[in-house]
Amino acid sequence: MGEAPTRFCPFCEEPFEGLDRCPDHDLPLVPIERLGRCVPPDADAPLAAYDPRFGRGWVALGAALVCVGVALAVTTELLR
Repeated sequence: MGEAPTRFCPFCEEPFEGLDRCPDHDLPLVPIERLGRCVPPDADAPLAAYDPRFGRGWVALGAALVCVGVALAVTTELLR
């Protein structure tokens, strides 16, 4: 007999063998390819601070907007 394939819950991403539905969330289990996770090509390679993968682009954009806001606040305070 062959082994039952390991399937994953799309919500909690926990693996289950031999089941069709997640016992905790009552969702149909899916193969790992359908989880939709983003896996980098080289997991050991360092990422740049502005790299858009894993949400780092949003963090860099937020930091840039904070710097612009501080610069505008200082400029308007100096012009008073």
